[in-house]
Amino acid sequence: MRRDADALLNRDMALDDYAGRLSYCGGNLVGNLHGHHAWEASSYFPELSSAGPRFDAGQEVLEKNHAGLDRVLDDFTCQANRVI
Repeated sequence: MRRDADALLNRDMALDDYAGRLSYCGGNLVGNLHGHHAWEASSYFPELSSAGPRFDAGQEVLEKNHAGLDRVLDDFTCQANRVI
């Protein structure tokens, strides 16, 4: 996506082409990351919790990381949608 943005800024790619690629690649990126987080929250984290309470502190750190990343993904999605 960075190379595409550089190509657009250098006028080596048309805006319509860039928008299509941004939609496809950005959508895959955001969708896969959200899917990964959902899998961890529904499957992986509960399994670790059932293994023992010693994992709970680490899971709290990961949840905070996910919350921060979700804000970044939401910002990216809003900005990408404006371009598209």
